[in-house]
Formats: sequence, structure tokens, C-alpha cells
Amino acid sequence: QMVREAGQLPPLQPSEIELTAVSSSTVVHNTSSAVDLTVDSGAAEHVIGVKALPQVPLTRSAAQGTQYTVANGKHISNQGEKHISGETETGHLCNFVAQVTEVHKPLMSVSRICDQGHTVTFLKNDGFIQLAHDGTRIPFRREQNVYRLRVSVPSSFHRQG
Repeated sequence: QMVREAGQLPPLQPSEIELTAVSSSTVVHNTSSAVDLTVDSGAAEHVIGVKALPQVPLTRSAAQGTQYTVANGKHISNQGEKHISGETETGHLCNFVAQVTEVHKPLMSVSRICDQGHTVTFLKNDGFIQLAHDGTRIPFRREQNVYRLRVSVPSSFHRQG
């Protein structure tokens, strides 16, 4: 679990997480690496480790240098951000901005998802994100009492800008 120091980060823009429902056959990747994101209601930001997804460029963040406090009380610094585009196990496109810091497990912030108008529901054995624009449900799994969303990110990453 990670919390942001009060008043230290500007609000993220609404476009910084997009979830889209598409057929699995719509997206084709030659090779990819998968990341298991912990769907975390206590995380203030989407975060990913420094060494995770090396194919995704690290870019400067407005939050760079911000100190985060993790569950054990340790302080870690924001080292930039990664603009991640991937596909869930069920074929849904997932684009989001993750802050980069020294975490061991990447976190998907429930509050950031809800800020986009989507709904996150936790159930006994799994859960889902329900998209605001069309009601599509993107499932995630419960493993060892932790909810996880697997996202595959292409090895040859090209960010459209």
C-alpha cells in the first residue's frame, strides 16, 4: 500500500487512464511482456517499479522527486512516469500512466480508475472494472487474497503522440 504526501502532486488529467472493450482478435502483438498489477484501493497513484517494462520509455513527470510513503513507513522517490499501452488477458485495451518508483509490485489505483467514471467491484473470488461509457466489464482475478489485473505490453513499444 502506498500513500501520497498531502498536497505534493498536481491532479492527474482525466485522459491518463483509458480502458476500451475490444475483441481479443483485434489486437495482434508479436511478442510482449506481462505485468500483474495489484488492484489497490489504498494506492493514490498507479505505480510501477524502476526495472519493470524496460521497453516502455521513462519520461519526466510533474511528480518527479515527490516522496511517497509505503506501508512499512519507508519513503521512496518518484523517478518519472511510463505511458503504458497493453492488453488484458480478456482482450481489453488498457492505456494508463504509471508513476515510476522503487516498488516491488506494481499497483493499479482504484481511486484513479474511479476518477475516470469507471466502477471497480471486488467479489469473493474475483472482481471487475465496469467501463463508464458502455458498461463493459473487465475482469481481474483474486490470488492469495490480492486482486490482480494482468496486462501484456508489446516488446516493441511505440507511443503514439
